[in-house]
Amino acid sequence: MALALTRHTGTETLELVPRLKPRYVNAYSEPPYEMSDEGIEKFEIRITKLASLEGFVLVTGEIDGRLAWVSYGFTFPPGRWWPGVKTDPPPADVASGPLSR
Repeated sequence: MALALTRHTGTETLELVPRLKPRYVNAYSEPPYEMSDEGIEKFEIRITKLASLEGFVLVTGEIDGRLAWVSYGFTFPPGRWWPGVKTDPPPADVASGPLSR
């Protein structure tokens, strides 16, 4: 029983939405989240929009061919910060571009 991780592009993610949505429902329809049907439907809209952004990546984890784990995100362009977040953005030297690796 080995975990196989796969990195997916935005286009590939769109093809995976039918597999992702049931996992999302399982995770968020129960306590402590108790997300409504409307909130669950918004997942499909949100993941579709996010998948179109430059720098979007989704990583799936499968065990014996069964989807067991999902994580996704994207890189903000320099100077952008989360709208509506009540914390200060990162310092200018961090926000100005990617960190060297």
